[in-house]
Amino acid sequence: MLPKTTQFEKLLEAVPDALVGVDQKGVITFVNRQTEYLFGYDRDQLIGEPIDTLVPETLWQIYTRHRQDYFTDPRTRSSGLDVDLSGRHHNGGEFPIHVSLSHIDTGDVLLVITGVGDVTTQQVAVKNAGLIEAVVEYSDDAIIGTTLQGTISSWNPAAEKLYRYSSTEAIGRSIGLLTPEDLAGETTAVLAKISAGQNVQRLETERVRKDGAVVPVSITIAPVPDADGAIVGASAVHRDVTEQR
Repeated sequence: MLPKTTQFEKLLEAVPDALVGVDQKGVITFVNRQTEYLFGYDRDQLIGEPIDTLVPETLWQIYTRHRQDYFTDPRTRSSGLDVDLSGRHHNGGEFPIHVSLSHIDTGDVLLVITGVGDVTTQQVAVKNAGLIEAVVEYSDDAIIGTTLQGTISSWNPAAEKLYRYSSTEAIGRSIGLLTPEDLAGETTAVLAKISAGQNVQRLETERVRKDGAVVPVSITIAPVPDADGAIVGASAVHRDVTEQR
């Protein structure tokens, strides 16, 4: 079985928003896979670079002023930055983004970035908690871990809210529990892709709640490897897209 931190790191990779860790000097310390997709960079090109790489310098002044106040007195700080800015793509183009900033225990900050025109809009609540655990615990999206056989191995609070099953009811059961009968083949195909080490990005589909109601969802799934790199499970982020539809 994977160590807890490793499991959470893989779940973090599946979050459908760009997550960027930044130290107090404005240097990028962490990015997830969605950051690479959104901005067109490989993560190795971003780690150690100033956040200005992703946010144009003319607009970064807004954040710089805020950041100076943000770190003045952590005990009295009540909120972070939540603002619409412009992002800078690797190809030099600019595009509208929404940025939420939250303090984490390491003294660094977490930027949650979404393209303004993107249906995947989310604000992750991270306050006085570890980065990885907080993303999973406070995410508005259902984050579900499974084995390669489709057995549910983890179930966050948002999954309980979305599908109405408690973690006790869900963990240990088949992920097919949530799949409509006419989509059973879809689950089999997804697990086959995950077993082959492939990601599934924003699968637009439907799932069934405990009360039998069908919910339209967008699902992003990533394979979870063990310490030796062998795929041993899957982590999935389920987002309710009822309002978007």
